[in-house]
Amino acid sequence: MPQPPVSPDQLKDACLLLVDDEQTNLTLLRLILGRAGYTRVHTLSDARDVLPLARALNPDLVVLDLRMPTMSGFTVLEGLVEQTAPDEFLPILVVTGDASQTARQRALKLGAKDFLTKPFEATEVLLRIHNLLVTRMLHESLRSQNELLEAKVKERTKQLERAVVQAEEANRAKSVFLATMSHELLTPLNAVIGFANELQKNHARNLLPQDLAYLQRISTNGLHLLRVINDVLDLSRVEAGKMDVDLAPVALDRVVAAVLKEMESRSVGTAVVPRVSLPPSLEPIEADEAKLRRVLINLVDNAVKFTDSGSYRVGIITESGTGRPLRLDVVDTGIGIAPDRVEKIFGAFEQVESGTRRRHEGTGLGLAIARALCEAMGYRLTAVSEPGRGSAFSVLFSPDAAPPRSYDDALRAYTPSSSEVPTRGT
Repeated sequence: MPQPPVSPDQLKDACLLLVDDEQTNLTLLRLILGRAGYTRVHTLSDARDVLPLARALNPDLVVLDLRMPTMSGFTVLEGLVEQTAPDEFLPILVVTGDASQTARQRALKLGAKDFLTKPFEATEVLLRIHNLLVTRMLHESLRSQNELLEAKVKERTKQLERAVVQAEEANRAKSVFLATMSHELLTPLNAVIGFANELQKNHARNLLPQDLAYLQRISTNGLHLLRVINDVLDLSRVEAGKMDVDLAPVALDRVVAAVLKEMESRSVGTAVVPRVSLPPSLEPIEADEAKLRRVLINLVDNAVKFTDSGSYRVGIITESGTGRPLRLDVVDTGIGIAPDRVEKIFGAFEQVESGTRRRHEGTGLGLAIARALCEAMGYRLTAVSEPGRGSAFSVLFSPDAAPPRSYDDALRAYTPSSSEVPTRGT
């Protein structure tokens, strides 16, 4: 059987205050309540003593007569309600010989919770007192739980505030560390790369082909390490909100052409064919040109790296009937991405290929930096993919721009047309 919300022992231990100028009525009520098991019953015949005694006792229920010679029961009722805290529920049961509707309405309006006329039935008095006490104790239980919850919320808030302070301190420490380490790493690394390049010139003609090959390896690996360090520093600046953005009108077609020219060397010797699909007319966009170029470089580099053969396409979708750019796509025919990893690859140090047996090198920072730079310029960077077929990354320039719904949707956006420009023999 379900347990009652308030136990009988709790009810019988309630503090009751009976107020009536007739001693006979007080004796009768006390007798009825005593037989019902109530042990903490206090009585008063002088209404002037009610308020001080109520403050001292903090009763769970008051039974109040209305017609009393020393002070009106209505006045006592007003005083009791006034000195009761706003979040406290004090049940007041009016028991009076005045059966008029006016008296009933006035008492209830002033704050009485129930009204009973004399002469009364003992059973009815006990039932009304029982119901009022149950309501009082449930209210007190709820208030205690709220106080406990508020205390927990305050403590949790303090913990969060301390965590925020610690996080800010850790972030400052990271910034100091990166600033220090960037100088300590970049200065000697630039020297290594510079001297390796200088030695490769072999001015004295005394270096063997093997020596030159070693120097080339030093230079190549130094440049790779330099890019990694710069990526880490750039991501740290973006996360710290210290990456300045200088927005100005930018011609997208010029940016695409410059990036593809720069990326030509990275795809030399591969079977990957780059393609470009541009609309016949194209309006400038508000962007930070250097950062937009960095985004596109990272996306194209990603496409080349994960496409063993086939092609990648850089395309731009404009608003129907205008040249306003809505999105820029980089669509490849590479290895694709598993559905559960599509969103994860935008995290720092995440890789398209998980595990230790990865075929493609990389720090996993390129896409994280690209998305952070897009957000800094007010753009969005999304991706759709199909494992074994390829991926499509989209930079959305406008809030009303819709990304491709699927990899096939991205492919269909660029059917062969006069606007397609192959960048080398196809």
